[in-house]
Amino acid sequence: MTGVAGVSDRGSVRAENQDAWRADESLGLVVVADGMGGGPAGAQAAAIVAERLPELVRRRMGGGKRLTTPPQTGEGTRGVLRRRAARRLLREAVLELSREILRASEDDPERKGMGATAVAAWRCGPVVYVAHQGDSRAYLFRGGVLNKLTADHSIVALLVRSGEITEEEAGKHPARGQLTRFVGMPGDVYCEVQTLMIKDGDRLLLCTDGLWGVVNDDEIAAVLASHAEPEKGCDELIELAKRRNAPDNVTTVVWDLGGAL
Repeated sequence: MTGVAGVSDRGSVRAENQDAWRADESLGLVVVADGMGGGPAGAQAAAIVAERLPELVRRRMGGGKRLTTPPQTGEGTRGVLRRRAARRLLREAVLELSREILRASEDDPERKGMGATAVAAWRCGPVVYVAHQGDSRAYLFRGGVLNKLTADHSIVALLVRSGEITEEEAGKHPARGQLTRFVGMPGDVYCEVQTLMIKDGDRLLLCTDGLWGVVNDDEIAAVLASHAEPEKGCDELIELAKRRNAPDNVTTVVWDLGGAL
C-alpha cells in the first residue's frame, strides 16, 4: 500500500513475537494487534485480528463502494450519513471479531484466555476512521506536532485520568498491562471509532505498547520528523526501543496519508 511501512520485532527479552500487523491495499485499511494469553494463544489471537478484520470489513461492505468514494463538495447531509455508516461498519466488524476470538477461546482449552489489543485505521477518501480496543495506540503527526488519538483501555490509564497516579508512576504500577477492554473479552464491549479529516502532510503511527512503553512522545515525534520515508522511521523507532532493552514485542506502522483524495 502506497506510503505505508511496518516493522514487528520480538524485542530484547521475549522469546516469541505475539504482535501482528497488516495493510490491506484494496480496502485502505491498516491494523496492528498485540496478543495475550498463555503459550501460543497470544500470537494466534494477534494473527487472527490482523487477518480477519479486513475480511469482516469487506464482507460487511458488500457492494458498498460508496463508502470509499470521496464525498463531493456541498454534499452536506449525504456525506455525514456516509461517515456515520462507515463508523458503524468498522465498529461492528471489530465486535464481530471479538466474539469470534471469544468463541475460539471457550472451545479450545489450549486457547483459554486468549485475546488481543487492536488499533485500526481505515481510509475512505479524505477521511480516516480509527478504531481501537486495549492499549495499542494511534498517533497523528501533523505540522511537526505529535498527537495521541487513542485513549488506552487499561487500569493505569483510568488511574492517570482520575488523577490518582502520574504518567511516570503508571510505568511502574503493578497494574500496568491490565486491560479494561480487548478483542476477545466476554460481552459486547463498545468499540470507539474516531473520524479524522485528512490534511496535506498528515502521517499516522500505529504501534503496540512495546514502543510507547519505552520511547516517549517527544522522541517519537523527533524520529517521524527526521525521516521522510516511512520504512526508515519504523526501523529507527524499533531500534530505539531495543536500545532501551525493550521488554515486550514492538510493532510500528507509519502511514503517510498525503492530501485528500
